[in-house]
Amino acid sequence: MKFGLRIKKTVLAVALCLVVDHFRQGMPLFSVIAAIMTLQKDKQLSLVQARNRISGTLIGGALGLASLIVFQKLNISYQSLIYILAVSFMAVPIININLWLNSPKSVAFSCVVYYSVVISHFKDLEPFVFVSNRMIDTLIGVLVGLLLNLLPYQDDLEDPRAG
Repeated sequence: MKFGLRIKKTVLAVALCLVVDHFRQGMPLFSVIAAIMTLQKDKQLSLVQARNRISGTLIGGALGLASLIVFQKLNISYQSLIYILAVSFMAVPIININLWLNSPKSVAFSCVVYYSVVISHFKDLEPFVFVSNRMIDTLIGVLVGLLLNLLPYQDDLEDPRAG
């Protein structure tokens, strides 16, 4: 069984996200996923992934918040036909906004954040509080993953070619 640097960084990223969540009382699933996805094989790829993840989180979160507010104002109930159609067709503006912003690699992140927000929204929370907490959870994970990947490790110090 291997226990190399990538595994060590992943374990540490998960632990750090869970510790932050312990004090923040957020939803660690989102930060853990973001941290794991931000960790890449080298620092440059990690920076690119972090940028895409942040961009996708902001776009998906903003559109998710807007959708939840519209659903509330129009009294559209969860899983009604109009809800299902509206949520399904939101993929069109989500994808197009990412393309318009010249950020095609953040499309999947935007969709994941949007759908995690509108599908898992708990009715007892205000949409702004719910969405901002989900976005903060994700951004914490991105920051943890990015910082862990940018730290110098013994392997980097020994091999000048390491990134």
